[in-house]
Amino acid sequence: MRKVKTLFLNFILLCSVSVILQTVALSFQAYLARNLGAEGLGLFQLTLSVYFLAATFASSGMRFTATRLVAEELGARRPNGAIQAVRLCLACAAVFSIAATILVNLGANWIGTVWLNDDRVILPLRIFSFSLPLISLSGVFSGYFIGVRKAADIAAAQLIEQLLEVTASVALLSICLPMGLTYSCAAAALGRVLGELGSCFIQFVLYRKAIKNQSQKNSAPTPHLFRRLLHIATPTALSSYLTSSIHTIEHLLIPYGLKKGGASGSGALATFGIIRGMAMPLILFPAFLLGTALDLVLPELTESQAAGHLRHLSYIIQRVYRIGILFSVCMMWIFLRFSHELGMLIYQSTDAAYFIRRLAVLAPFFYLDMITDMMIRGLGRHMSTMKYNLITSLVSVVLLYLLLPKFAITGYLITVYCSKILNFTLSLHKLVHISDLKIRLFDIFKVVLCIIASAQLATLMSRLLPVFPEPFSFLVQIALTILFYILNLRIFACVSREDIAWCRSLLK
Repeated sequence: MRKVKTLFLNFILLCSVSVILQTVALSFQAYLARNLGAEGLGLFQLTLSVYFLAATFASSGMRFTATRLVAEELGARRPNGAIQAVRLCLACAAVFSIAATILVNLGANWIGTVWLNDDRVILPLRIFSFSLPLISLSGVFSGYFIGVRKAADIAAAQLIEQLLEVTASVALLSICLPMGLTYSCAAAALGRVLGELGSCFIQFVLYRKAIKNQSQKNSAPTPHLFRRLLHIATPTALSSYLTSSIHTIEHLLIPYGLKKGGASGSGALATFGIIRGMAMPLILFPAFLLGTALDLVLPELTESQAAGHLRHLSYIIQRVYRIGILFSVCMMWIFLRFSHELGMLIYQSTDAAYFIRRLAVLAPFFYLDMITDMMIRGLGRHMSTMKYNLITSLVSVVLLYLLLPKFAITGYLITVYCSKILNFTLSLHKLVHISDLKIRLFDIFKVVLCIIASAQLATLMSRLLPVFPEPFSFLVQIALTILFYILNLRIFACVSREDIAWCRSLLK
């Protein structure tokens, strides 16, 4: 119970920090949308698509590899082995990230003029490339802190990164906005590089402090460390390469397909910017809470599996998945019901509100698919996630190529629905097969009833309360919906007495 309590307290700490960080990030995204415009935001997202592909190669799965190796070494009572694992991961990360930086710099002209057919991305891409080693090394440090459950260190690095990025970007954009979209996107890119620099530096300092006396401890020798690293990193990296490459192709196909369907170049970029730069970040905004929980749960899964504690393993999987379902249904309803209000409050855009509503139904699939994939990887089945991600990404590319020119944006929405539901179905089938996870449709039905009843009660209560000025009225209604939802979950027995007792024990 002490370990579970530590896990819970770390989760609360990281979630508190993440709420602040993600709110700042979403506000910054809205700032970019207002200042760059839909076309400028689309151009920046186009640059990010290539940048994320380069970052995937630079990282090469080292963050996840570091987490798993550190957890395995600590579970086997080899603290020196954990340090050796981190050093090995850092060396690999340095090699891959430097290679990625050189490749992006050498290929920036070709990428801009030939691949993306827009030379305005060349300068931002070159600036972005200098953050690749920082991202790669930071990933390894983060993997270590996750493995040893030092939530405060991760939170400190995230705070510094976000503050530096936003502050630097806003200051630079105030200078570069009159100079055009090329220099404006370059300013935002430089702000991100400075944020990554701050994050990497603070994580390095905290890591050195954490291991200061560790090397003096005696522990058993570490067997086959490099072989184990390859066993974990190779499928993880290959999966990341494939899925990231295909995701990049997907993103590039959107403006290409829209232009082929008759939209102008600026119109296609604007639509791409609204979808990828406005609607998607808001839909995925709540996912950071689940991501925080999964980062902390991953070492528990690895250690429990390595120690043969199958009952505890099953207990973790069942509880996390139940929380994921309760959370996902609530978020879906909020996005469906308040899409217009959220779109106008954050982006002042009816187009953003339209796409938020169209993508809201997919919110549970986004969140639960994230949980499922992480658990499968945490149980050592990396090849399965690679296979499923490859299948669904290929399906997505084919559908985009066929549907976008004919059905325009409707074709994109059909593609997103098909690919995400397919990936979730395949992953869930695998997780059920390799674990004791049990999902009953009747339980999900009760959760849906809870959120519908809660929304109706919130609407009724908001009419009885004093009228709040906009935008506070719909925010009050959202808060009331969540409050009634929590109460109804207990009334409909979606949350048991055992769950409540467990939560109380964590707070003692």
